Amino acid sequence: MGGVCSFRGRGSQVNAGSILDRVISQASDEDQCLLYRLANYKKGGELIESYNQGGQFEVEKLIREQFGVLMYADGKGQVINRAEYLRWKFRDLEQVVLPIEASLSQFDPLAQWNDHEACWQMQYRGSLGETLLHVLIICDTRIHTRVARILLKCFPRLAIDVVEGEEYLGASALHLAIAYNNNELVQDLVEAGAIISQRAIGSFFLPRDQQRTNPAKNTDYEGLAYLGEYPLAWAACCANESVYNLLLDSGADPDEQDSFGNMILHMVVVCDKLDMFGYALRHPKLPARNGIVNAAGLTPLTLACQLGRAEVFREMLELSAREFWRYSNITCSAYPLNALDTLLPDGRTNWNSALFIILNGTKEEHLDMLDGGIIQRLLEEKWKTFARLQFLKRLIILAFHLTSLSLAVYLRPSNTDAQLLKWPEEITEVARTIAECITVLGVLSYILVQLGGEIINIGLLSFMKQLSHEPAKLIFLISNLLILACIPCRLAGNRHAEDAILIVAVPGSWFLLMFFAGAVRLTGPFVTMVYSMITGDMLTFGIIYMVVLFGFCQSFYFLYKGFPGVKSSLYSSYHSTWMALFQITLGDYNYTDLSYTTYPNLSKMVFAIFMVLVPILLLNMLIAMMGNTYAHVIEQSEKEWVKQWAKIVVSLERAVSQKDAQNYLQEYSIKLGPGDDPNNPAAEQRGVLIIKSKSKTKAKQRKGAVANWKRVGKVTINELKKRGLTGEELRRIMWGRASFSTPVRVSPKGVEPQVSVVTAGFGDALTTALDVMTFAHDLDLSTATEGIPTNIDAKQSKPKSATKETKSTVNNQQNVTTNIEPLKSTTENVDDQANNPREKKVTSQAATVHEMNLKNANHSSVTEDFQDPLLELVIASENTNDPETLLEIAKRAAAGFETETSSKINLQILEQFTMTKISMDEKVNVTRKQYFVESSDNDFGDT
Repeated sequence: MGGVCSFRGRGSQVNAGSILDRVISQASDEDQCLLYRLANYKKGGELIESYNQGGQFEVEKLIREQFGVLMYADGKGQVINRAEYLRWKFRDLEQVVLPIEASLSQFDPLAQWNDHEACWQMQYRGSLGETLLHVLIICDTRIHTRVARILLKCFPRLAIDVVEGEEYLGASALHLAIAYNNNELVQDLVEAGAIISQRAIGSFFLPRDQQRTNPAKNTDYEGLAYLGEYPLAWAACCANESVYNLLLDSGADPDEQDSFGNMILHMVVVCDKLDMFGYALRHPKLPARNGIVNAAGLTPLTLACQLGRAEVFREMLELSAREFWRYSNITCSAYPLNALDTLLPDGRTNWNSALFIILNGTKEEHLDMLDGGIIQRLLEEKWKTFARLQFLKRLIILAFHLTSLSLAVYLRPSNTDAQLLKWPEEITEVARTIAECITVLGVLSYILVQLGGEIINIGLLSFMKQLSHEPAKLIFLISNLLILACIPCRLAGNRHAEDAILIVAVPGSWFLLMFFAGAVRLTGPFVTMVYSMITGDMLTFGIIYMVVLFGFCQSFYFLYKGFPGVKSSLYSSYHSTWMALFQITLGDYNYTDLSYTTYPNLSKMVFAIFMVLVPILLLNMLIAMMGNTYAHVIEQSEKEWVKQWAKIVVSLERAVSQKDAQNYLQEYSIKLGPGDDPNNPAAEQRGVLIIKSKSKTKAKQRKGAVANWKRVGKVTINELKKRGLTGEELRRIMWGRASFSTPVRVSPKGVEPQVSVVTAGFGDALTTALDVMTFAHDLDLSTATEGIPTNIDAKQSKPKSATKETKSTVNNQQNVTTNIEPLKSTTENVDDQANNPREKKVTSQAATVHEMNLKNANHSSVTEDFQDPLLELVIASENTNDPETLLEIAKRAAAGFETETSSKINLQILEQFTMTKISMDEKVNVTRKQYFVESSDNDFGDT
């Protein structure tokens, strides 16, 4: 079917052709226009019926004689404007109100209309704005492909037509042929003049979050058919190297960017095509340029980080490495840091760096990117260069600050009426005052010096962005601000307000130790668990719990309302009732209190319902959710610790000035070369040096490559011998388009099925009919192969007939024959050449060259001589079960044998095929046709 395109990782793959087939066909079932009478998405139509009845020449005659009126200028094409589009769009309406420009949707073709050339008239297009050629390609059968090539041969300008509808706007026949992996039709379209730079910009070809009325500001590029708009990008996303090469040779540009700024390398990252990335980056003729930034400011490397493409990310790093030396399997390489590191060469922060994106990612693939490899080595270099010293220094300062804060709290007087502003007289008051002064100075130095320096270095907006990802640092900052808020309360003499503020500020100050605990391998995973449970499990539980709690709070409040003695209970007010239910949730309740209400029985029933919903159901759900979080984090504890440690390293890096950061960068990296702009220090190329071992040495890799080539050569030679082909014939089949149909790759099976000599190559319907006849009439088909050229006979006779043809070509080059000689004569010629191997080698080489020249000059006559009289019957059996049609074709096959070759076919065999009596007395019109088995690129020649 179509090319396989992956959009959600390597484990999930989507067939682009099947998607187009399914979605487009659903949009046109009820349309009764002329186009769908010729060919429809149900794989029927008058054009297909004409092909089944009269073959390709009948279809070609029909197309040439009658289809010209359906096109502009009789197939030459013309430029169409908005009026043509509007006439097609409102073809079913009697009165039309034309929309104004401002009211058009962003997907409306008129909103981005440009007059362009077209061939198929708009009034004869389908409901989606497609042409007949588009329908034939989407149906994707052998017959539809043959008819499409006939149509394209008769009217080459059809290659420029695109779908004009809103959903599939801009999709050309070239796009569809690539999606369905129809390589031969792709080459025909390119040769016919298809537009290589045509863009498919319909809403169906956009990412899913961009198909809404209000598209997302930052897209994730996920979608069923977002393949990059250009045909070259489609070929890359479908991993079709042959079409990719063809389009490059035809003038396609791999660095051309689509509406989102994505070029070829971006698109293979989006579709997760690992092999295609290396192929496009190191293409021998026109390699794609790495490092291009898309509209979101992402390079292919950073885009791979954002989408979590771990394998592509590693491959990109290896492809960008510069190897300095190698000893056995030990290599020394440098990896560029410009898109990888959080620091630019001039010391500024690179917020779109791969490391930042990985640390902010939430997928498991982001953890895999941190585990080992280049990223971890980069973090280790940062840690050794400056982060470790900064970490220890800040930890010591925090310990001193918490000590002074603790002394200031512990030494506060127990008497709430004591004056704290008076001059201290006792030693405890002196110590408290000194501790309070040290605490305030520490808070001021932290806010003004440390945080102020960070704001100056990275900017206020970047500082706020950083705080959103560091909860411990944010809580510590709030606590310091609360401590400063105690100063006005002290001066105003408001002891109660000061105590309340201090009670909140003290635990928040200690919470910063969680930041440092994350850098320790022992406690790092548990810090991650706490954050995950608070932001995930507790948040989900809290929302549901609040809904239930507020609902039952009103019930209990009104149950106790008006009862004597309620003022002395927890249900005296609405707020105290809420706290009472919270205590009941934790199991702290007195069952006898339920009797002291106006409605005791009703109170007990409501209490039972509350106990079932909250303590039994919700609390156990919370425990289960936390258990899952714990199991998930502890399973990847090493990776989680690396992520937490990396966040600390990057956070410490933000506190360093730009000049110091530049010096640190030059310490842990090396210069790889100047940038694109010599006057811009940020463009300088720097890299991190890594020495590592590989699984294989260069010698083993070279030896393995040679062994693989030898193995491929042996397998190829054996397969050529089995099929009776030469290497030149195989090359023509692969590159010369010797077949109409798209090549079908069949996966090798473990056990080759047993195939009958007679029925080998026949269709399922004909094979079943032969089996029924054999059982019903007690026929022996083992003796019925006389006169029938079976597949096995063809394999045996083909090399021998080719040898005969080669010898006769050398003896008399002006008399070339391709008739099949009797087996005896062929065997004698083979024996003669076997006795003289040198003469055979020279003769065969000269004959092969001359034979290929003759085939290129007049290939149609050669293919006619090799026409198999029973081939039409075999192919027809695959497409129809109508006995009358099979009978008529059998008669033509018998007549063809009688007129074309001296070998006589046994009419009994044909009668057994159709189970009817065939009379050869009546005149039968023999129609010669070319089918996909023996067809070539010259089959459409004049005959």
